[in-house]
Amino acid sequence: MWRTTRDRTRLSFGITTPRQAWALPDDPEHRYGWTAVAMGTQWGTQKTAYATYRVWPRVATPYWADSDAAWDEVVDAGLLTPAQAEQMRGAGTGYMGWRVGVSDGGKWMFDIAGD
Repeated sequence: MWRTTRDRTRLSFGITTPRQAWALPDDPEHRYGWTAVAMGTQWGTQKTAYATYRVWPRVATPYWADSDAAWDEVVDAGLLTPAQAEQMRGAGTGYMGWRVGVSDGGKWMFDIAGD
């Protein structure tokens, strides 16, 4: 909670405070577990006009968005079922599961799921 407050980490696309996100027991979305699983996958690099980030899992980055291997990683890790991965790929939305982003400077920028 301290780190996400300090870094002003984006925790959802709505309004979620660090206290709400990291409350115990784990929230109904299982943020703790999914964050740990996501960070256990390979990371990719995403560059914006403002910063360069390491993003877990790598399939959430533009470079890896069309990679069969990167999609297989999230299925193998349990972040998505094969049907969910197929649906996301078919819809053209890219990966919308749990993802974590850390700036090159070490700032925890986001821990989100969804679009």
